[in-house]
Amino acid sequence: MLESELVTRAMGGRTRVVGVLLTAGDATVAARLGARERGSGLAEETVRSGSPGQVARTAGPNRRR
Repeated sequence: MLESELVTRAMGGRTRVVGVLLTAGDATVAARLGARERGSGLAEETVRSGSPGQVARTAGPNRRR
């Protein structure tokens, strides 16, 4: 999770932050990112979507872990 320290501070410092990665097929990810990002933002989010870091993986509909 990129902003876990910021979330913890905003919640008063007594918070357990857990990131969750919802998985989707490549076509779904591309469509969703393309709908909300443009230009260099799209390229950055596309790279970031492939490297989640420390998160719990949760399969979305029709997708396995």
